[in-house]
Amino acid sequence: MVNRDTSYFLGDPTRKLNVVAEGEGDGAEGDAPADGEGAEGEEQEEDDKSEEEEIKVPPKDLTELDRLKYVTLAIENDCQIAPVGAFKMTAQHQVRRNEAFKGLDSSSSTDLNCYLHFRNV
Repeated sequence: MVNRDTSYFLGDPTRKLNVVAEGEGDGAEGDAPADGEGAEGEEQEEDDKSEEEEIKVPPKDLTELDRLKYVTLAIENDCQIAPVGAFKMTAQHQVRRNEAFKGLDSSSSTDLNCYLHFRNV
């Protein structure tokens, strides 16, 4: 839902994008034996099912703030920068952190020519 919405942000963080209907998203009840008879293994499975149901988080309404968070994380994932020399290419053509890189000095840290676009491989 969040990644399909192409509308503009309105600046209202409480605006609801997707309203979850009452009872929607609830899982169906587990299929327990009707006669109550079963081996211990079946009882153990029922206990596991009930524990999983207790952990289940109920769905919530998506707000514009949730969408903003998603879009921001997607941009950060696709558009990162790294200082020149912070990563290296190994002989096996793998990108690794450069252990010899000690960081940029204060004068180079403000120079845009000392940074490169970095994208996870």
